[in-house]
Amino acid sequence: MIFGDPRWLWALLAVPLMALLEWRALARSDPALASLVGSRAGSALLEQRRPSQRRTSFALRVIAFALLALGAADPQWGREL
Repeated sequence: MIFGDPRWLWALLAVPLMALLEWRALARSDPALASLVGSRAGSALLEQRRPSQRRTSFALRVIAFALLALGAADPQWGREL
C-alpha cells in the first residue's frame, strides 16, 4: 500500500496524546461530579452517570480520529492499467 499524501500520517502521533487527555478528563470527571453534588445520595446528576457509555464514546473518538488521519493520507493499493 502506498499513500498519496503521507504527510497526514504525522497526525497519527497525536492519537496517544489525545487518548491520554481523554483518559485524564474521564478520570477527573468522577471526583468533580462528587464535589459538585456533595453527599446527597439520590441526586439526579449521579443517576444520569453512565460509565460504560463514557468509555465507549472515549474509544470511538480516538479510533475515529486515527481513521480520519489515515484516510486523509489517501491510501492507495493495486495498479491501474
